[in-house]
Amino acid sequence: MAVSKAVLTVRISDKGGTRLLVNDAEPPDIEAKLAELQSPRGWGLFLIKNMVDDMRITSDATHHTVELMLYLEGGDMLERQLKAHVREKLIAACWLAD
Repeated sequence: MAVSKAVLTVRISDKGGTRLLVNDAEPPDIEAKLAELQSPRGWGLFLIKNMVDDMRITSDATHHTVELMLYLEGGDMLERQLKAHVREKLIAACWLAD
């Protein structure tokens, strides 16, 4: 976790596997999932990406890293208010993890 005046950044790494994570994956389609035309998987990163200001994914042979950014200054006020709850939860989770 890193905090500056402008941004809170949280990096989450795991020991991945062979499946690559992608930043620009196809958004889930609830109708296609219900019709079994799309895998039931695929909600996690989509939901996370839509709750933070920016998300980056990097992978190597043994690790996946998801970097989440929450901008603390500027931006659209309504968007900032909508994301405030998520921001507070992430900050609390980071402090508990320390």
